[in-house]
Amino acid sequence: LYSKRFYYKLRDHLLLRAEQFPDQITKEEIDACDSLVDIDELYTSRAHDFENAVDYYEKNSSLQFLEKIKIPTLLINAKNDGFLSEACYPIE
Repeated sequence: LYSKRFYYKLRDHLLLRAEQFPDQITKEEIDACDSLVDIDELYTSRAHDFENAVDYYEKNSSLQFLEKIKIPTLLINAKNDGFLSEACYPIE
């Protein structure tokens, strides 16, 4: 539910940007996006100088820093967070 809502809000924002900057992004490109990954591939990664959505995810994920934590740390997150998958919870 959260990711769908986020997708639609981001999509609406991009449609406004397309009206203001038609030479940078088009309504047709936005309409072709069916998911957050599609939007990140089309816009987010380009807007922030990443190669693509995968590059954006890899470089911005905090997962890469977890093994470097030396002090015992408690991570708190809502169990029903619809934005994160089970793979995001380092239970061990």
